[in-house]
Amino acid sequence: TTTPLSIVVAGSNLLPTVEFTTPANNASFAEGSDIFFQVFATDKDGQITKVEFYNGDQKIYEDATSPHNFTWTNVPAGTHQITAKTYDNKGAFGTSAPITVVINGSNLPPAVAFTTPANNASFAQGSDIAFHVSAKDEDGHITKVEFYNGSMKMFEDATSPYSYTWANAQAG
Repeated sequence: TTTPLSIVVAGSNLLPTVEFTTPANNASFAEGSDIFFQVFATDKDGQITKVEFYNGDQKIYEDATSPHNFTWTNVPAGTHQITAKTYDNKGAFGTSAPITVVINGSNLPPAVAFTTPANNASFAQGSDIAFHVSAKDEDGHITKVEFYNGSMKMFEDATSPYSYTWANAQAG
């Protein structure tokens, strides 16, 4: 009789998985932005050895340490389809669902509109007149709204909701 012999019959290697945690799909940025990408990669029967990031079929970064992330700097204008491919210690790999990032080619102007008062509204001399505006920027954020009477700047508001009260308005 021989001494006992131990053997292991391995099952198939499960594929590792990877998914983006940031940025959100269809996120929009200004041309030249730096974009932070992070993924969550797991392997149920092994270890993650690396994650590769692709813009289309072009590899743009490789990361072998967790958390798996990188910052893509000075991103060119256009619509980019980004995927991540993760590898495990047994040679298997899995690919994420693609995310799209849109890089606007130029800085679009913000939109601003008066919400009150109505155009051509009349007020008595000496009235306090409240001005309210809505402002938005499709490819950035509003830093301030300036209120003018002709070419004379009357007030600047850097906080939403944007408003100004013209106290003791004179005739004109």
